[in-house]
Amino acid sequence: ASIIGYRTKKIIYMGIRNKLCTVCQTAESSGKKASKHECFKNWDGTSTSMESDIIVDGFNQSLSTHNVIYDKLIGDDISTRRKCSSGTVVPCFLRKILKDKRLKLRCAVTKAIAYRKESNLQYNEKVALLKQDIMNSPYHVFGNHNGCASYFCNGPKENEVNLVPQMESCGLWVDILGARNIVAHHSSSLIYNVNNNMVEGFNSVIAKHVGGKRVNFSCRGSYNARCNTAATSFNYGPSFLSRIHKKVTKLYKKKKLFAGPDEDYGALELGCEIIDM
Repeated sequence: ASIIGYRTKKIIYMGIRNKLCTVCQTAESSGKKASKHECFKNWDGTSTSMESDIIVDGFNQSLSTHNVIYDKLIGDDISTRRKCSSGTVVPCFLRKILKDKRLKLRCAVTKAIAYRKESNLQYNEKVALLKQDIMNSPYHVFGNHNGCASYFCNGPKENEVNLVPQMESCGLWVDILGARNIVAHHSSSLIYNVNNNMVEGFNSVIAKHVGGKRVNFSCRGSYNARCNTAATSFNYGPSFLSRIHKKVTKLYKKKKLFAGPDEDYGALELGCEIIDM
């Protein structure tokens, strides 16, 4: 996991957690004592808790490494999973409608965030109004416009059907509101309208350098080296190899300057005479 600066878009901290060391594992399986080596195993916890531990470690080292205190964290939450709350069968047409309107649910939230962020109000007022908009967004998408703000919509459209009662009767609406409540709970951070796409982009650079997990490089230091190479590549761009070469060898190739033609340029020697062209 890594921490990337919001303004600089550069990696300011990167941590690696490894649960395996080939030398230690081989010695343990053979019942022998491991020889002296550099052990890269530095984690005994669960794999899902690696990322949070690295982020906490990065925040703890912010003063010693950069002499700053990190104020806010932009991240995603992939640990929350919600199952269906009831065992009732949801009609097929409602499942299809929900699938088709997933993008509209997202659009309703993003448009509300963009509008409330630009409003000329205090921060607390923006958050409160955004939370109201998010709480109302499922009703708007599925045809109930009683609680819509004036900027949000102009009321029901022609031939629009209110699907909320049908979803309530089969239990589907409870699950939709549960997901909505999770999003609305984060209104105080959603109002900033930022994302962690830069970190996801860095993860793709790591995947390129480690071969997309097709080969297990985590047994020794190869994975650490490849992650460090990926970080250098991400920060410096396509010229990172030349930068590394200059830093290591301290050699800088000087450009040759062309001095122009000399006085005999174009002269043709025939015997001892020079013919003027």
